[in-house]
Amino acid sequence: MSRCTAANSAGDFRPTASQIIDDEDLENKLPDNVMLITEFKSKSNQLNLPIENAGVMACPEGKTADMFESQFGTNHQAHFLLFYLLKDLLLSSSTPAFNSRVVVVLPAPTGKDEELKKVWKNPQQAADTTAWGAVAKGLEGRGGVFQNDCQIAGACVAQSNGQAGPGYAEWAYNPGENKLSEKTLELLNLT
Repeated sequence: MSRCTAANSAGDFRPTASQIIDDEDLENKLPDNVMLITEFKSKSNQLNLPIENAGVMACPEGKTADMFESQFGTNHQAHFLLFYLLKDLLLSSSTPAFNSRVVVVLPAPTGKDEELKKVWKNPQQAADTTAWGAVAKGLEGRGGVFQNDCQIAGACVAQSNGQAGPGYAEWAYNPGENKLSEKTLELLNLT
């Protein structure tokens, strides 16, 4: 039974990142190049698994060096550009045994709301969905999915206090929609 469905402590069903790697039988089996580092392309001709984990949330209004709004520039455009620059390398590195994939991690809300605390993770679980998204066999060949708590998530449902619960806001994610990608290519002068 996967740790995503088995309790690991005090009735909490969410696994830690290392438990997911163990459940997927991948300990000491991932390729050497699973981390993205500065000047990566000049040092390696293979990349299967970049994890893009930069993000800002609820910060003061600001602009990136390219004059984009801070959150949009960091949370979307930076991730998009990094993927775009690595796309050919990812495609050429993909094998039938392990398809290349990209995991993009976005910031989560913080605060003291008791309802939201029920869905927050402890430090040991901070990377659970990231690890699952990176190595889960059930995600092979799938892309463009929103993940939460080691599963593909749907649209969020409002909690009893009126705040959003886990999942995505319907206005923020539309599977199969390419308008934002097309506009981002234009904004980054990549067309």
